[in-house]
Amino acid sequence: MDSEITETVLVFDKEGRFLHRIGQIGQGPGEYIDITDSSIDFEKKEIYLIDFPTNMVHKYDIISGKFINSIYIDRDDFKSYFMQYVNGKIYTSTIPYFGTDDSFLLQEFNASTGNPKSSYLNASAYNKGWNDFYSRSDGFFYPNEDGSIKYIQMFMDTVISIRNDEIMPYLAIKSKNWITEKDIQDLIEYKIANEGTLSHEILFGRNISYNINHYFDLDNIVYFQYLNSGNMEFVIYNKENNTTRRADFLKDDIVYNGDWFLLPSFAYADSKGVYSYLKTEQIPRFLEIAYSDGLNADLDKRDLLKGLPEDSNPVIFYYSNR
Repeated sequence: MDSEITETVLVFDKEGRFLHRIGQIGQGPGEYIDITDSSIDFEKKEIYLIDFPTNMVHKYDIISGKFINSIYIDRDDFKSYFMQYVNGKIYTSTIPYFGTDDSFLLQEFNASTGNPKSSYLNASAYNKGWNDFYSRSDGFFYPNEDGSIKYIQMFMDTVISIRNDEIMPYLAIKSKNWITEKDIQDLIEYKIANEGTLSHEILFGRNISYNINHYFDLDNIVYFQYLNSGNMEFVIYNKENNTTRRADFLKDDIVYNGDWFLLPSFAYADSKGVYSYLKTEQIPRFLEIAYSDGLNADLDKRDLLKGLPEDSNPVIFYYSNR
């Protein structure tokens, strides 16, 4: 599901064969207007979809596509674009309609009734004081095969773990260049001065780091990206020997040859490897690389990939953890 262009949710098998769709555009039972995130209950084989305009979370059987039920998320004081289901609970990212000192970044709801239960992560303490909208296409939640979730908003320097009934810090970033509350205050003043217009550019000219994204966690490593002075940086942390490697460029990606490269968007990791995806908007550039013999000769389904139409559905790659 590409949340930037989603009109419906499609289910494919691991060979890429279309199986069925889940729901459709509309306002009837099991229908939606604008899906902005999804979450899977692997034990029950059910999928949850959050429909932002209607404040509804819809649940379906992922095997058959059959609609099960919907719940209304009571969120009068904030917006929620992203959500995850964990152990009978629904967690949503929260963005207050009006920034206040007591706003929170994470909200827990009862998965049966939609009633709010608890709020977590004070924005002033965890997000450097930023209490306003700032989104990104890959969301704020990163699910793991073991059922736990990692949660990170834009200016947080701490990765939060959500597991069963526990919400706690999992990993903290220590850097002299990490964004400060003073930087955030400058960003707020910029937005006020520009009548609500927000831009990264005020941060690009400073030697500051923020925006942990495309995070994944394997048995022995943690990987993530972040922005520094407007440029993407890459980090691999080895949990076995407690060492960290940082780079400002990736090469020798298993999809491409030599210097040919498209930045991978990692989405989900299991015990054997990690999935990344190529968005529809990236397909034309991918085909340019393919036609220039820029794909790895050993890439699975290489010839099939070279024949993709430019408006293809997103492509999913799987990186095996050997």
